[in-house]
Amino acid sequence: MHPQSPINAVAAQIAVALHSAQEIFTAVAAAFKKFPGEIRPAILSLANLGWFPSGEMGFSEIYAFRALCDSGDKSAVDTAMIEWLDGELEHIQTRASNRFPNRSHILASAFRAHYDGQYELSIPVLMAQVEGMCLEVVGTKLFSTKKGLPATRAATDRFNQMALSDALLLPFRELNGFTASEASRHQWPDTPNRHEVLHGIATDYGTRENSFKAISLVEYFITFVAPRFDSNWPA
Repeated sequence: MHPQSPINAVAAQIAVALHSAQEIFTAVAAAFKKFPGEIRPAILSLANLGWFPSGEMGFSEIYAFRALCDSGDKSAVDTAMIEWLDGELEHIQTRASNRFPNRSHILASAFRAHYDGQYELSIPVLMAQVEGMCLEVVGTKLFSTKKGLPATRAATDRFNQMALSDALLLPFRELNGFTASEASRHQWPDTPNRHEVLHGIATDYGTRENSFKAISLVEYFITFVAPRFDSNWPA
């Protein structure tokens, strides 16, 4: 039996490596194909409790938040989301201000009110500002509804053939507590409702938790929504 030549040995190693790489690629492709279906319930679970993910979160973190949602322990979800947002608060304000410099002075006042515990002031201002951001970037009001569905749904229809974008934009395609009408508001008792807050109907919305929920909506818009509508959006 003749010993294998160096060239043949190298060729054999390359063949093994290529086979391994193909297996890895196939596994990654399969995982990516499943990914939108797995991230969708995570985002929906958070939105149903008045929380929104950030593009700065790792997907493992989003899955962890979903697990907390699925456990039925709402206080644990609130604690975990507040802890994450509180650690990112300065960065969230900076991202929002840098990307909407025309609103930076208003955002500064809203975040200052939040830091000072004046949640009755921070929440309506943040709600108003994210609606204005949405009008600028998406071209429709964030909190408007048509025939029981968010007005933003039509704006996101162009993404519904893109499974990942469709999943990430789910809060813009389905009703949630922020946008719900009076008839369906009771389905989201844990979420401050924009209509009730800005029209002076609700008087008990001013809590630290609700202020963080409004901040999470701003962060979600800045990091997940706006980049999909504006190709020049800064990374």
